[in-house]
Order: sequence, then structure tokens, then C-alpha cells
Amino acid sequence: MNRLNGKGLVVGILILLGAGCTWAKPMNVLFITIDDLRPEIGCYGNDEMITPNIDRLASKGVKFNRAYCQYPVCNPSRASFLTGKRPDELGIVSNKKVRKEMAALLEKGFPVLGK
Repeated sequence: MNRLNGKGLVVGILILLGAGCTWAKPMNVLFITIDDLRPEIGCYGNDEMITPNIDRLASKGVKFNRAYCQYPVCNPSRASFLTGKRPDELGIVSNKKVRKEMAALLEKGFPVLGK
């Protein structure tokens, strides 16, 4: 079974969105991803958190109500998002020694979004 990596999925979505559409001016897209934030902010119904700016931004855009992470700790999840690969494929499954592991991936020519 073929698996789409993160870049292939993004390119596919952009092609589908752009097929047959013409815009007078280019669309602005702001995608915010935070790896250690639970939905404990106002736009997700938490009245104790005072987050007026992000609440206003969420009311004008698309808010994801069902999101899943690749791994329950931040570094494997972050590496997965940046590379489009699962943490077990990357070999990053903890928060320890991540710099060394990520440096080895970059030396191998692994594609990352930041490049």
C-alpha cells in the first residue's frame, strides 16, 4: 500500500483546491500548529482561559475540533509533523537525544518542511 508523506498530501490538497478555481487575489493561509497545547483555550469552550486574540482568529477561520497526534510526547510528534513520517519510521520515540537523531536525519538528506 502506498503511503503519502506530508509534502505529497499538502501538494495533493492544494491541487484539488486550486483545480478549476480562479481568485481575483491570492488566498492567505495561516496554519498554526502547537505540539504541547491541549484545547484549553476560550475558542474551545474553556471559560477560565482568557485568550481573546486566538478566539477572534478562530471565529474567522477554520478550527479543528478533532485532532490527533502521532505520539504522546512533543519531540516525536514535532519531528513527525516536520518530516511527514511516523515517529517509528524516524526512530524518534522519546524526548531524549533528539538533536543527535534529527541531525543524523538531516545528514541523510531527509526532507523537512523548514528547508
